[in-house]
Amino acid sequence: MTIGIASTKQKHTPIEIEQEILRAIHNIQYGSIEIIIHDGRVVQIECREKIRIGHPG
Repeated sequence: MTIGIASTKQKHTPIEIEQEILRAIHNIQYGSIEIIIHDGRVVQIECREKIRIGHPG
């Protein structure tokens, strides 16, 4: 998958938001992280963690 920039305008993301995103990535083992953006600004970070349960065998 490739991630591209839709416009040529550079947008600045505050370091605090970047740190929260990196913290979410660091803390999750299985699952997904969704970053919600409104009007070009990060407004929410959602973490969905999966708990894998092994089957005895």
